[in-house]
Amino acid sequence: QNRAAQRAFRERTEKLFSPVDLTCTFKKLKDKIAALEAENDQATSENENLRDLPVLSRLQNEHVMLK
Repeated sequence: QNRAAQRAFRERTEKLFSPVDLTCTFKKLKDKIAALEAENDQATSENENLRDLPVLSRLQNEHVMLK
């Protein structure tokens, strides 16, 4: 019984930490990082654009007043 449990544990461990699985997991994580970085860049750009809106509105109002 103990040998069977040890063998089952060893098989689960080998399956969990096999090089193929780790390589696949690593690639998935790299892809996820790339996607999150792209999403972050887009959100940063959108945030900057939204931050500039009050300035743009004020400048447009000043332009209309100067006409």
